[in-house]
Amino acid sequence: RVVGSRQASRGFLPAPAYVSGQTVQEIGGGVCQGSSTIYLAALRANLEIVERYPHGYITRYVPDGMDATVYYGVKDFRFKNNQEVPVYIESYITKDHKLVVNVYGKETRPSNRTVEYVSETLEVINPGPDVIRTDGTLPVGEVQVSSAYTGYKAKLWKLVKVDGVEKSRELVNTSNYRAVARMATVGMYTTDPAVLEKMNAAVATGNIDHVQNVVAAILAPPTESYE
Repeated sequence: RVVGSRQASRGFLPAPAYVSGQTVQEIGGGVCQGSSTIYLAALRANLEIVERYPHGYITRYVPDGMDATVYYGVKDFRFKNNQEVPVYIESYITKDHKLVVNVYGKETRPSNRTVEYVSETLEVINPGPDVIRTDGTLPVGEVQVSSAYTGYKAKLWKLVKVDGVEKSRELVNTSNYRAVARMATVGMYTTDPAVLEKMNAAVATGNIDHVQNVVAAILAPPTESYE
């Protein structure tokens, strides 16, 4: 109810977002960087987390298990003030484009007690071989590549220490991030049968780098010779 639907008419701009395992430009993309930062601030302020979901694929702006994705009408991030006093939430962008979220309230924890959040990687999942799709409506030379994502399974722990000595370790969440192979859409339209044969042979290798090398050779200007 705070962020609402991400629409251009409401001032949202295009930015990178995850869609079906690919990074695409989407209106309001990147809004999860806001919810993830608030999630970390709420954890550190010892507020109750009511609803939180990890991204489908790994993010690198926070450690594993410390992200909170939102998508209007589908997934939300919510937390509750479970303290006996009100809290005040401040957020702003610094001059070097960093998002800062502060939660102000009344500190009731002893000064010799500290809390630390630690991410533990349980499993690393290989993204697998390249996936190549051909498109006969795109000209030869058009190769659209999306990055691979390694999959991870992770746990987030809350460590409470007193005078530097660990007193408790509490499981905060378990997050699963799917692996996605590197994908490419390759243009195949050409009127030259020889070029089409080269492209079909390149695609058959299943290697995106090889396809790009073949495309570069096809598009390279002819070498001039002199007698």
